[in-house]
Amino acid sequence: MVEILKVENVTKRFGGVVALKQVSLTVEEGSITSLIGPNGAGKTTLFNVINGYIKPDEGRIFFREENVTKLPPHAICKRGIGRTFQKNRVFANMTVLENVTIGALLHTSDVDEAESRALESLKIVGLQNKKNRVVKNLTILERKMVELARALSTRPALLLLDEIAAGLTEAEIAWLLKLLKRINSELNITLFIVEHVLKFVMNISDKVIVLDHGVKIAEGPPEEVASNSKVIEAYIGGEDNA
Repeated sequence: MVEILKVENVTKRFGGVVALKQVSLTVEEGSITSLIGPNGAGKTTLFNVINGYIKPDEGRIFFREENVTKLPPHAICKRGIGRTFQKNRVFANMTVLENVTIGALLHTSDVDEAESRALESLKIVGLQNKKNRVVKNLTILERKMVELARALSTRPALLLLDEIAAGLTEAEIAWLLKLLKRINSELNITLFIVEHVLKFVMNISDKVIVLDHGVKIAEGPPEEVASNSKVIEAYIGGEDNA
């Protein structure tokens, strides 16, 4: 398969703490890849490096063979890398439609066109009937869907999802699984997912990558990774690591 994303020998330090150490990985176009690991493993830091929020001390990021390492977040987003966040970043006092329209304005200055694109994204996540609701009045799942719709409205080819299943019920997770699989297959959007809910990971992933203390310790099909002794040890011994 064609690589849509390539992370090459990325290292990131915060003072004396090495958050990422010589991490290399690839994400294949059209795939669903998950990134897992104990708390403090460096997962969100890696996402922040990929979409330009922080710069690596060493290494490079390639998106569709273009070196995007030094580009700012908006330029990386415009090239086709969308993002949701571990801590929901919606505008609580704005409406659902206003939140999603902001994402659509990345590619057009025409507000009507942006709203039309936003409505398309809201339809995908099932929120078109709540477009005029103020976001602070929504449920956790609905807020997550507002952020997902906003990311979709930026027209991503690659979508980074940071713990999108966190805090959801089993029924909501089952619904979310179907939605993300549909986004992947019908919209042809490559998904790269950071997640702690292992049942979710095992049910959705083509490939799973494991970080522990900033080091990649495993990569492969879900069943293979789940039985890897290094992965088992990292989770049993590292679940309380900050």
